[in-house]
Amino acid sequence: MFYHLRILAVIILLTCFASCKKNSNASISTTTNSFGGGPGNCIPIILAGTYTRGVQLTAANTLTVQVNVVTLGTFRLSTNSFNNVFFYSISTFTTLGIQNVELIGEGIPINSGTQNFKVSLETLGYSNVPLSSCTFSLNFN
Repeated sequence: MFYHLRILAVIILLTCFASCKKNSNASISTTTNSFGGGPGNCIPIILAGTYTRGVQLTAANTLTVQVNVVTLGTFRLSTNSFNNVFFYSISTFTTLGIQNVELIGEGIPINSGTQNFKVSLETLGYSNVPLSSCTFSLNFN
């Protein structure tokens, strides 16, 4: 009798395991906001103002980048500091799609010549790990 119950229990367990299927439609979304030219590309990029060694940047010194917004919320866009200059913006995205974001320049350039900057897009309040970044060159007179 116990032998038949064991066989019946094994058959039931095998039937349960055989009927379990992986849900192939399940996916984890890894899409995030990125720059208009895609990861690594600051395309298009618009620099406004003049950049002269020894002259303080003003509100006229801006950098405009395109962001492809797929996640709403508040984000920090900033560059690294090169030649004593950086660009910065806090932007709240309330609509999806391509949007232009203006970053304000700060600092007093100490050298003339071309400098390479990296723009990073980060979610506020998290680990400050860039979601996306790109590079551009700026010539100082």
